[in-house]
Amino acid sequence: MFDTQHAYGTSCNSLRFAYCEYYHHNHYHHNHHRLVFVPQTMTWFEAKEYCTTSYWNLATMHSTSAGKENFLVWIGLYREGETWSWSAGETEYEDWDNDEPGTGDCITIASDTKKMSTQDCSSRYPFTCFKDNLILVKENKTWEEALEHCRSIWTHPHNSDIHYRLVSVQPGEDHAYMRFRVREATTEKVWVGLRFLVDQWRWVNGVDMLFSDLPECPIEQQRCGALSTNSNSSTLEPMDCLETNNFLCYI
Repeated sequence: MFDTQHAYGTSCNSLRFAYCEYYHHNHYHHNHHRLVFVPQTMTWFEAKEYCTTSYWNLATMHSTSAGKENFLVWIGLYREGETWSWSAGETEYEDWDNDEPGTGDCITIASDTKKMSTQDCSSRYPFTCFKDNLILVKENKTWEEALEHCRSIWTHPHNSDIHYRLVSVQPGEDHAYMRFRVREATTEKVWVGLRFLVDQWRWVNGVDMLFSDLPECPIEQQRCGALSTNSNSSTLEPMDCLETNNFLCYI
């Protein structure tokens, strides 16, 4: 809908255009979010299936942007009974349009104003997919076990050097996104690819160490790095490498 500045609830099965988000992380740069326009309209459930198959999932509000044109776009928020949930992850974003939420159980936003409205889940709209190349492994392993697990997940059939690794983290948007992802972990800490080696903190993939608040000489039992799932913790933490935690892998 291009003639309005608002989002409106409609059936999750309506036909609309779509944006998908591509999330890229490489060895030497920060993560990058990209919106990919999908010129199709689908129901909310079709959009969710499309995103989970081709990308990662329907977008949460922290990642949604649809350009200058204003029209309605599915996001990953839906209602079951009296409970609102996101199809993946979570966010505290809430900006309802006037007289909303209504009776629909699936949510669109206006691409320009970002106002949220309920829709009938059978309506057809474009949608925003979110893709990244991170895997949160919800298994409890030591740091070394996590390192080996990531390396064993997948190898490119034509290049044995391409495989998953324990993730590196850089300050800013990269760090904020990692903290968002680890909210789904089943442990209070999540291993990342940080290790104290040869008298300094290093990322196992060789990227620059840009965090300055880690101890310069940690005790022997605190020489592996982790992210906290506690939203009040804003930095990396040194931990005993033999503790067992969930962990983040990336390719």
